Amino acid sequence: MNVRFLHGQEVEKAFLLIREVFLQTESRGLSQSSVDSFLKMQTKDAFQEMLSDEKTVFLGAL
Repeated sequence: MNVRFLHGQEVEKAFLLIREVFLQTESRGLSQSSVDSFLKMQTKDAFQEMLSDEKTVFLGAL
């Protein structure tokens, strides 16, 4: 396994993967309004803003 920083398009793929995993696992048992609230807060813009913080690092295990 190779662990490294994510770059470019990999970051967008990570964002989509996070949403997909949430929808397939964590959202089970939540009300639709709770799921909608999470998805409304977890936008691509919010994700990019979080990445602009120098303290935030995304690593991929490939």
